[in-house]
Amino acid sequence: MKSVIIEDEISNSDRLTKLLQRTASQIKVIATLESIEDSVEWFRSNDMPDLIFMDVQLSDGLCFEIFNFITIDTPIIFTTAYDEYAINAFKVNSVDYLLKPISTVELERAIEKFHKYFSNNNSGSLLNLFKDMQENKPIYKTRFLVKQRQTLVSFAASEVALFIVSSQIVNMYTMDGKKFIMDSFLDDLEKSLDPKIFFRASRQCLININSILNLKNYPGARLQIIVKPDINAEIIVSREKVTALKKWLSQ
Repeated sequence: MKSVIIEDEISNSDRLTKLLQRTASQIKVIATLESIEDSVEWFRSNDMPDLIFMDVQLSDGLCFEIFNFITIDTPIIFTTAYDEYAINAFKVNSVDYLLKPISTVELERAIEKFHKYFSNNNSGSLLNLFKDMQENKPIYKTRFLVKQRQTLVSFAASEVALFIVSSQIVNMYTMDGKKFIMDSFLDDLEKSLDPKIFFRASRQCLININSILNLKNYPGARLQIIVKPDINAEIIVSREKVTALKKWLSQ
């Protein structure tokens, strides 16, 4: 069984190759690619492998750009240090989504899933996979990795008070009042977070239920949300969203 690894860090690709040798000796790595450009060129010149291991963040961009140039029907096991791209990964033919550092147990489970759903002898395998995915609870983002000067800081989603757009920039405020600039769109953040905890109060604001202090009536049958911490900005809920907000708060 032939496989290709797409990974821009040699140490990671070497480690994955060794893990495969120990846990799935039937899978042979026939190529290791380091970028979107390398991958597109390789796939245009070679037959598709049986399985692809694909890092999300490559040296020249996100791996999803590869699909803009090449049609890939091969099952893919995504590997990454971040969990924020899981939703995009499952929009393509993803077997699994593994967070680095990849453990032997996680890799074995992913390969078992590959054999279960994508084996040539298993008719209707893709349909069964999608059925299983629908029956399972959705996986929501639980942590954020953000830049703070020259360092990276990790926060649990529960520590986030709200996200708010200002001058086309998405800002994240933590419960203790810290502010960080996010490299994400508000629409994507909304899809990745548990809707029982986060509510899209407006086009500019996505808010954690635990950050709400109270509501105030606002002209035009609207509501104003008073939050902690004080972000020195009004959060106004439109008349059309008031009913949904009240229902969300009383769930």
